[in-house]
Amino acid sequence: MGNSERPARPEISAYAEDLADGIDCLGVSDFTLVGHSLGGAVATALAERIPADVAALVLLAPSCFGRITVSELSSAPVVSQIMRHALPFALANPITATGIYMAMVANGRMPDREMLGRLRSGARRTSPGVQMAVKATADAGRSKDAFFRRRVGYHGPVRALWGSKDLVVPRSHAEGVLTAFPQARVTVWDGMGHHPQRERAADLPRFVELAAAEARRPARLRRMGLVPPVALPTAVSYVQLGEAA
Repeated sequence: MGNSERPARPEISAYAEDLADGIDCLGVSDFTLVGHSLGGAVATALAERIPADVAALVLLAPSCFGRITVSELSSAPVVSQIMRHALPFALANPITATGIYMAMVANGRMPDREMLGRLRSGARRTSPGVQMAVKATADAGRSKDAFFRRRVGYHGPVRALWGSKDLVVPRSHAEGVLTAFPQARVTVWDGMGHHPQRERAADLPRFVELAAAEARRPARLRRMGLVPPVALPTAVSYVQLGEAA
């Protein structure tokens, strides 16, 4: 955790550029791209950067589809300076680290010991990366070119997922997803917080698999000559409340 180099600048586009370079080196294409929280914003920027390579886009409580007050306050110069010194101590302390995680991330659940141990041991190393991510998120939300203010240049299948009790990225930001991606399907799982991979670990793989299957279907039909090779709407936008869809 936290061993990757930070981007050259605190911008969502810089994260996406690094990933695009890595994907190019690996020679990967025609894949389902999944991003959670900040990763959802980065995945969106990446899909817009290399749209021909992304077969489907899955966004799990993605940031940057609306303004997040906490991020904007935390990125202010005075607060940022305070955080620079206080955050490593807060993350290294088991009591404050557990409290922050339970309140903001885990929907009241206790973090497992292994995860808490990694968080504490890497507190000083990861804190600069956390601050960079906070600034990137805040600046993206304030930008005139923000995702939620325009149509994003990716027209493949998009599925987005929120928890009804998400305290980190409000589910109201789903409206921003639908502005950016009119073809998107947005689902809200009742009672879930910010981490579907922990809170609904059994349901999440099927959610991702459905998005991948949605991308494969038009491709198969085009290969069979049953539909013209043009971008077609893939879904009707909707918001669904309840359990896993």
